[in-house]
Amino acid sequence: MRIMTELNGIYPIIELPEEVNPNPSLPIPAQFNVMNQNIMNQNKIEQQVVIIDSQMLSSMQNCWREYQLRFRFNLKPSSTPDYFKNGSLLHHGLAKYYEGIKLGLPKGECKLRAMQRMHESIPELNIEAEAGNWLIQTIDQYCDFYKNDSLVPIAIEQPFAKIIYEEPTLKIIYAGVIDLLIQDKEHRKAVDHKSETRHYDPSDLDNQFMGYTESIEGSWFMVNKIGLQKTLKPEQKFRRYVIRYEKPRLNEWLTNTVIYVKEMLEREQFPMNLTSCEKFKGCAFRSFCRSIPAVRPLILEREYRVDEPWDPIKRLRKENE
Repeated sequence: MRIMTELNGIYPIIELPEEVNPNPSLPIPAQFNVMNQNIMNQNKIEQQVVIIDSQMLSSMQNCWREYQLRFRFNLKPSSTPDYFKNGSLLHHGLAKYYEGIKLGLPKGECKLRAMQRMHESIPELNIEAEAGNWLIQTIDQYCDFYKNDSLVPIAIEQPFAKIIYEEPTLKIIYAGVIDLLIQDKEHRKAVDHKSETRHYDPSDLDNQFMGYTESIEGSWFMVNKIGLQKTLKPEQKFRRYVIRYEKPRLNEWLTNTVIYVKEMLEREQFPMNLTSCEKFKGCAFRSFCRSIPAVRPLILEREYRVDEPWDPIKRLRKENE
């Protein structure tokens, strides 16, 4: 399989066999192990390929049990949280808006295209009409607020995969999808859209932000905040944070990432980290951990479902089919 990793001329193509397991935490049958042919021919050594993204990495760092349940057992809540669906709808609209900007269309037309795309997405995302309409109004306000924006989109929802570590027996590939890649007067920046219902400043200690900056071999990252509050003015709801990452910090992030991946590959036990249960909006597996072991099969059957294995390069696969 030819996995395209080129971000406008930055990266070459990674060659991966069709049999590569997208979930590195699942055992790979010996006959499907990915081989580095040059090394194999010379030294008869097998090379394991591990593909991760920021969600997998953050899960390893937050709680090993959560990582086990999400990425080894492929469990997820039976119902999708509203905040996740709302974020998806906003991303649909923003992608359509910036696609129009990239094509050179008038911004008013771009806004209408974005709102139409969101209207079409409301049923498929199973969002209530009132909530969906407010999200569309929010994008309407966003487009008006930034109507004089000078950002130049280079790519929209750009998937990537980059080799971040390689030795004879192990190759680690970091993957993701960049919401927006822009060029201003001086710098190329990866941009991530973040919706919020209450104000908070983003942290620069973030795997996604650092990984995306490293992926474009840059130093700058932008967090594009979109507030969903109904009582705030646009200048209070829409905020952009620009973060600079010096190369030594990104190198440290790479080293830290490799340490966690190697630990994951060697780990046989997956303990709880009780300090992470209430972070963000709360861990999705709190009800599982709160129950006694004897009743957990019932909890799993009632509140969770088995999803398809997490594939960090799913978008890349689709684009190259």
